[in-house]
Amino acid sequence: MDTRSLDKVTQDDPQVHTESYDSQIECLKDIISGLKAEIERHDKECNLTRQQEIERIRKKQDELWKATKDLGELRQFLSTVKTEIDSMHRMMPAPEQAASVEKKNPRSSNNSDTGIGDEQGEMAKLRESVSLLEARMEGVLDEAAESQTENKRLKDELGKARSENLSLEVKLRDEGHQLNSQLADLIMKVNKNSEVLNLFSDHCKSDASQVKVLHGRLEAFRAELLEIETRVDMCADELQLASVHLLPNFPKYNFNRTWR
Repeated sequence: MDTRSLDKVTQDDPQVHTESYDSQIECLKDIISGLKAEIERHDKECNLTRQQEIERIRKKQDELWKATKDLGELRQFLSTVKTEIDSMHRMMPAPEQAASVEKKNPRSSNNSDTGIGDEQGEMAKLRESVSLLEARMEGVLDEAAESQTENKRLKDELGKARSENLSLEVKLRDEGHQLNSQLADLIMKVNKNSEVLNLFSDHCKSDASQVKVLHGRLEAFRAELLEIETRVDMCADELQLASVHLLPNFPKYNFNRTWR
């Protein structure tokens, strides 16, 4: 057996094998740290987006409340205008009633032409005021219709924003669960690989120790063989000297050369 092969085996330090696995473990730990940082960044973005959506919904609610308040004020104003118009209509005499009064009292009518003219002027102004109020009421009704349309639009936008916010929260929650699941799986794989690598490292260290022990035993066996070779040579020389006959030459085995 060539001792150089034994020396080569004993020189294979298991630490050399385990260093590559340790570097792989460190690499996986770096990946896990990166995933944790990514999850933290994702959570911050989710919180920021959620706050922005909440602020946007709050603004929409304020706009809706303002539009509702304005609409209530418009309705109150319309009710007041309608009451005034009805009161003015009740104050105005009907045309048939005015004609019958003139037929019954023609003399008094002739005596009070000036008063009637003044009264007719006041009635004309009153009718003009009523017409202006009616026109104003029509404008207010148009504004109320526009306000109702705007109110409906704001309600639709608010509902849409709430729906989008809910969908976004569900999406972010699902992505967070997915990242956490991937991270948990990766950590589990790293732990399993670490256990396997530790077992492999212990096995390599045990094998190296056994090889060293075997190498020591082989060295001791080689020393014993060299001692036996020396004793055989000495015995052969003594027999050569003591014998009158020519003894055959015994082959000599160079154990030192053979083992080295």
